[in-house]
Amino acid sequence: MGIARALAIEPKVLLLDEPFGALDALTRATLQDELMRNRREHRCDRASMVTHDVDEAVLLSDRVVMMTNGPAATIGQVLEVDLPRPRARLALAHDPRFMELRAAVLEFLYEKAGPQAPEVRVRVVVIGNGMVGQRFLEKLASRGADFEAHRVLRGAAAGVTTGCSSRRSSRARRRTT
Repeated sequence: MGIARALAIEPKVLLLDEPFGALDALTRATLQDELMRNRREHRCDRASMVTHDVDEAVLLSDRVVMMTNGPAATIGQVLEVDLPRPRARLALAHDPRFMELRAAVLEFLYEKAGPQAPEVRVRVVVIGNGMVGQRFLEKLASRGADFEAHRVLRGAAAGVTTGCSSRRSSRARRRTT
């Protein structure tokens, strides 16, 4: 609905932040086609869109600006999309140039930007003194997880909390990632 309102005033510049993110695939495709048609008819030639959908980026864009990962993200690479307009979704599905551009974006995302798993320290609370909790903690430790465990005992030892910790060295952490 927000896109319809934005297009109704025939803007000179269109800013879109994940406009189709919450839609099913068919509705998303229909609205993408409608956006392309509307931009063509109303000559809205300046648009900027944030998306995490590779196909959407290549289909709708003249230029894809790819960002590096992390809180200090920067522009990693700019890809010129030299596909002729108007673009037909079904024709592009088998177009070799579309596939090359799509592959270039994916290569950047998976090889150059690199997925960075955040450092996470988990707090685990085990209630009781049973073997299930003990096995769970042992499994976490054997997998090299970085965790802090607390065991809360019941019965005669109620209110007693014991703690243990597993911290991998930064060298071991680097080796396993």
